[in-house]
Amino acid sequence: MKMPNEYSNKELADLLKNAAGNLSVRWQYNLEMDDPDFKVEEVPDPGYFVLLLEEVAKRLYKEPITEELEPIPAYGLCIDLYDFVQSCKCWSYMDGDGSGYYATATHMSNEHANPSEIRIGKVDYNFTHVVWFNK
Repeated sequence: MKMPNEYSNKELADLLKNAAGNLSVRWQYNLEMDDPDFKVEEVPDPGYFVLLLEEVAKRLYKEPITEELEPIPAYGLCIDLYDFVQSCKCWSYMDGDGSGYYATATHMSNEHANPSEIRIGKVDYNFTHVVWFNK
C-alpha cells in the first residue's frame, strides 16, 4: 500500500469515493454476516483514510506566496475572510462603497474581493483575510 502523497489526484479521488463503503457498509456487513470470503486486509485501517483526507486538504489548499504580496497599508481595514463573507451576504459591503483585496493577516494581493461576487459564492479561500478601502 502506497503512502497518500504517492497517489495521483485521480487515484486519491477514487480511493476516497470508495472510503465510506469500505469502512462502514462492507466492513459491517461482512462481519455481521460472517462472510467466509472476507479478509481483514481488504479494508484499510480507518486511520489510513484520515491520512488520505489530509493529503487531499494539502493539495487543495495553496498557501499564498508572500513575495508576490505587498504589506497592508495603514489606511486599509484588514478583515477576517469569514467575517467579510458574512458581512457581504448581509449587504454590509457593496461594490460601490469601496474596494476589497484578498490578503493574509499581514500582506495584501492585487486580486479584487468584490462583495457582489462573494454573495454568489465566488470566494478565493486561498487567502485568510480581505483588506477593504472605503471610497
